[in-house]
Amino acid sequence: MCYVHLLGWVMRDEDMHSQVMHWLRQGLISAVLAGCVGCGSTSGDPGGGADTGVELDTGVVVDTGVLGVDTAVADTSGPPPAARRLPCLDSSGLGTDLALDQFGALEGELVSLVPPGTHGCPSDTDHLHLQLEANGKRYDVAITVDSTTGGAPLGIFTRDLPASSAPVGWSAAGFDFASAFKVSSADFVATAKAPLLTKLQNELKNVSLVSIHGRSYPDGTGLHNVHRNGGGHDGVILVRRGGAGLTDHAIALRFSTDVF
Repeated sequence: MCYVHLLGWVMRDEDMHSQVMHWLRQGLISAVLAGCVGCGSTSGDPGGGADTGVELDTGVVVDTGVLGVDTAVADTSGPPPAARRLPCLDSSGLGTDLALDQFGALEGELVSLVPPGTHGCPSDTDHLHLQLEANGKRYDVAITVDSTTGGAPLGIFTRDLPASSAPVGWSAAGFDFASAFKVSSADFVATAKAPLLTKLQNELKNVSLVSIHGRSYPDGTGLHNVHRNGGGHDGVILVRRGGAGLTDHAIALRFSTDVF
């Protein structure tokens, strides 16, 4: 099998090993290996055709671990990628496949911040809307910024937490302020709409990767209730590797009537 001889030669020659690494990054190595399949084999079947059970042994051919390029596992140890911002989409451009009206979390890339009153995209006067991209689809997230429930404005609390990760997309993951932060409702700072909106925009302006807990919309296009809900279903924004020392940075909100 000529590709076996090729890989043996590569691993013995340091300069060629570096060259093949370059080819692999450029997508050329697959063409080289493809040309080897079926060549010079003495293991063919009685009819003279290639023994695909041998020649297509992908455990030998595409074990990228041999060449040090294991693309199956994402690297989450370094800084997050630079933030990118895209024009917000209207409702017709949003994905519709999130679980319907369920508590959970959406892991993805923050690509748009939509201030209250923005025209042409999901928006309203009481929420800062975010748009996340996950698995090639866009979703809307509504963050409450204006509420005087109980006669007082929303309270905000931020804290860095140990870094974590989750697959991109929707999950049924839960969150609880009291157990995660080890604080009480008294530690949240009551903040009026204008300064709260400014703080959230400043916190998120350079952010790329997030996990946002809340409750999905009934139509599956996004989520809301990104605030204290209780029962292990608290809504929170987790900025992936956005805290000190590449920790996760948590942003939490509660109504004045939420006491814990």
